[in-house]
Amino acid sequence: LELGSAYMQMGRYDLALEKLEQGLTIAQEAVNVGAIYQLTAVVYSMMGEFELMGVTADQWLAFEQEALDVDHPEAWKSYLNIGNAYSMKMDWQDLALVNFEKALGIQLELLGPEHLEVARTYIATSNFYSSSGQSDLALANLDKALEIQLKILGPEHLEVSYTYFSM
Repeated sequence: LELGSAYMQMGRYDLALEKLEQGLTIAQEAVNVGAIYQLTAVVYSMMGEFELMGVTADQWLAFEQEALDVDHPEAWKSYLNIGNAYSMKMDWQDLALVNFEKALGIQLELLGPEHLEVARTYIATSNFYSSSGQSDLALANLDKALEIQLKILGPEHLEVSYTYFSM
């Protein structure tokens, strides 16, 4: 995993994929397998290989759904990350939105509506809507995120300033 990540950062995607595939064959822990699928999808997206990214994201999601119960406190992270991966290709925006909505639904149920992770998911969803030209929906999600951030962090926090800047 570490070698794959290092090679990806160096732009050596062929070597990154090689090391990630090697890691996948020997990974025993669910955390490692999920992380390998995630990083492999990111490498493919950086290479512009969106079909392979989609296949890997599907494998990742299938693994995560099998490894983690939908009610598991960490399940929302997988849906959010997969939504981010799908949002990189315009043809898959419906899949991105479905995953963002699943992440948000789990978060709202398990974390409550006034949690920073919920705000971060609203921001990710806002970024998705912004990149797809839906400014009104992007702004609505930023407003929800900002409301949560202001309650929890206060108006002087750096994360709040980033949200204002995004508006």
